[in-house]
Amino acid sequence: VARRGFVAVPSKYTEMRRGVEGVYRGHIHHRWIFTVQAGVVLVVPKLPFLETEPTFDPVVVRSEFPDLSFEWTGSIPYKVLNNDFMGPTPQAV
Repeated sequence: VARRGFVAVPSKYTEMRRGVEGVYRGHIHHRWIFTVQAGVVLVVPKLPFLETEPTFDPVVVRSEFPDLSFEWTGSIPYKVLNNDFMGPTPQAV
């Protein structure tokens, strides 16, 4: 296992933008969206309801950040949204 390295993933702006690959948001084969909050990588599942949510449209059209990239040493602090629990209702997500 490596002790340091480099991470590069599509930015949340790329994954939420329409037209990256067809009419869908982001890369159709990607299942996760990554962002950083308070120095911790937050891993968010790319849920189907995001496809119809217009809230993100004005934000992602203006983005100049195609990827999220960083070097790391030791470990990468991360958290999966809601401890990877999605449900039982849309409000719980």
